[in-house]
Amino acid sequence: FKPLCQGVEAKLNEVCGPQEWEVEQSFSHPLGYGGRTDLSNDEWIVDFKTKEFPDNPDVKKMVYDDHGAQLAAYNMGIGGTRRIMNLFIDVGEGHRVLEWEHEDTTRYAGMFNHALSLWKLVKKYDPSWVDSRVM
Repeated sequence: FKPLCQGVEAKLNEVCGPQEWEVEQSFSHPLGYGGRTDLSNDEWIVDFKTKEFPDNPDVKKMVYDDHGAQLAAYNMGIGGTRRIMNLFIDVGEGHRVLEWEHEDTTRYAGMFNHALSLWKLVKKYDPSWVDSRVM
């Protein structure tokens, strides 16, 4: 795994500059959801996606709106207005790492909030029922 880790470190330094990172920061949000980031700090939230890349990968074809919505939810979950980015990591022989920064964070946050509202209605879930002293 060393070449994969070295590629990720190099890409993070290239895109973000030298940073102190927190790994797998867990959170729970009063809206009734939670999660765990892959990497985060006061400026960034980074989520890893691993797959075997084709010979000439096009990062635009690897990115989906749900990736941005997931990262926007994480951003809201740990509070703040961080930049959000996916790192696509080639687990094949190339060990390439491609980045995609999601820039339309307001749209992604709206998508997530609407999906969460629908999920709560379908599941008849009301997070206000949870006693905050238990958490």
